[in-house]
Amino acid sequence: MKYLIANLKEHQSLEEAVTWINKFVNTLRANSHVIDALRSERVQVVLAPSAPFLVTFKSSVHEFPNVLLASQDVSGFMQGSYTGETGGHTLRGIVSYAIIGHSERRRYLGETNELVRTKMQNAQTANILPILCVRGSEDVLHIERGMVAYEPADAIGTGKNYPVETVEIFRKQMQLPVGIPFLYGGSVDSQNMRLYLKSPHIDGLLVGTASLDASQVNILLLGVPGGDHDGPNLSDSINVMSYDMKTNQLTTIGIPRDVWSETLHQKINAAYATGEAIDPGKGMTLAKAEVSSIVGIPIDICLVIPR
Repeated sequence: MKYLIANLKEHQSLEEAVTWINKFVNTLRANSHVIDALRSERVQVVLAPSAPFLVTFKSSVHEFPNVLLASQDVSGFMQGSYTGETGGHTLRGIVSYAIIGHSERRRYLGETNELVRTKMQNAQTANILPILCVRGSEDVLHIERGMVAYEPADAIGTGKNYPVETVEIFRKQMQLPVGIPFLYGGSVDSQNMRLYLKSPHIDGLLVGTASLDASQVNILLLGVPGGDHDGPNLSDSINVMSYDMKTNQLTTIGIPRDVWSETLHQKINAAYATGEAIDPGKGMTLAKAEVSSIVGIPIDICLVIPR
């Protein structure tokens, strides 16, 4: 199974969070390929919104298998008179995971390995699996349940993602217990995520900035390898640009070839062939419409990248 953790951090207001989760849910409903991947446990999606929005997100995704929630932190106190804290006792039954030891908390809030260890124990006491974030060997702690996410500090939000080979070497050095998934996080986006997910040594991704657009999260899901799918005859990958006229924003999305099952890529190519037979140049127009119907979002531009 591959894991995709969407860490939304502290970016959204209530209105923005509701818009995000509604967009996520509506796009996911239109993607039968992703639903099949979730149902067959080829992929698990974990959403980590700000704490006030956890219940809203939980009620919105309950219909989907393998779409779970995570808190972005958990208190070092289990429960009690600790104003402003959100402990494991409070989060029990709402989240399945808790992100613990994120580099931003270590950097800005001075979290130490000792505190991180306490938080991990509290999370597990509340039956919440920790997602332990480590920047390097100095942060490695013993873990028996949950996941480990390698997030080099100089790759977080910088656009400078680490090479797959470097990530694989770090995993080997960690010597994780059998059954503990190993994730990578650090400037992951729709253009590079396929490189990591194709590695048998990387079990998933912790995505930050790229998860802020709900459509991009869904396209990232589409890129999860499953089966021996061939790419469409048109190209090895398809980049979709979705333009939002209300916000005047253009979202560029890369769709890896791994997504296309035999039926889907036949549909794309059939639409292209039909259009070309009618009028040379029209093939791309029909192919674009077919891709739009598959991914469930409006498409204004479709660029074909030759093999």
